[in-house]
Amino acid sequence: MMNGKYINKDGKEAYYYMGCYGIGVSRTLAALYEKNIIDDSKWGPCGFVLPESVAPYKVQIIPKMEDEQKFELANKLYNELQKKGINAILDDREKIQIGAKIRDCKVLGTPYMIVIGDKSDGESFELENNRTGEKKSVTLEELILEL
Repeated sequence: MMNGKYINKDGKEAYYYMGCYGIGVSRTLAALYEKNIIDDSKWGPCGFVLPESVAPYKVQIIPKMEDEQKFELANKLYNELQKKGINAILDDREKIQIGAKIRDCKVLGTPYMIVIGDKSDGESFELENNRTGEKKSVTLEELILEL
């Protein structure tokens, strides 16, 4: 309030001289999410990619749950990443299709995603950078170096 005045205890007008200008956590988070929107050319805004410094997980592993071998491969990969100190999450929810898990990954803000589906052979993994959309096939060793 510009040139705001109030009546002081002596009954005279006086200018306000105190203000609160805190940025607040909610405003900070809103700005963070707004700055990191994934804008898909086909669908428009479809999620977020948080900076690695604040993302809860660096990589999300999404296995095809109907295939026991794919789930075991995903579990092994998850354990290897944990051993190397890479903060990963394994989406082991049953009865949820891979497409829904991929959308959820983008809403969570995870910087990288690995889908272990029909094309996964156990020797290499498809790593997707959720910020750029770039996908590349990497071995476990290359994956650890990349992350």
